[in-house]
Amino acid sequence: AASTREEINKKIHEALDDAGKRAGGIVTTEEGPLWYRDLLTAPESQPGLAAHVDQLLKTQQAQHIVVGHSVLPAIVPRFGGKVIGIDVGLSSFFKGPPEFLTIEGSRFSVVCRGHRLDFPADGGALVQYLRAVLDVDSENGALRKLLQTSTR
Repeated sequence: AASTREEINKKIHEALDDAGKRAGGIVTTEEGPLWYRDLLTAPESQPGLAAHVDQLLKTQQAQHIVVGHSVLPAIVPRFGGKVIGIDVGLSSFFKGPPEFLTIEGSRFSVVCRGHRLDFPADGGALVQYLRAVLDVDSENGALRKLLQTSTR
């Protein structure tokens, strides 16, 4: 059932405040907003997934869905920029690159190793953007591998 942001946030806050409400609830279920990963991990061609993204955006009256919790080699747009994956594994456990997304008005940028790069929030110019990230993060082997496989 569709819920508003306010309803979802209320349920999450209640579950975080009361350990008895966590097990099997919105905070721990793999289909909940904290653990659902298909927007980043499933192929964009998966039947029904693009329509699901469009429905989420419409229901929440949003233009983009910014998602973490699934480590990627760089901040990337998916579904034509409707979904933006931002988890690059910054923690010491993952040793990911120092990289973050900024949104200022209608300008989307990624700051990677101190360099501000234009981010293709419309999903276009993806290869050029990833090459620019690799230029400032040349030790990013996972990104290098992604670029090699996507440009063949």
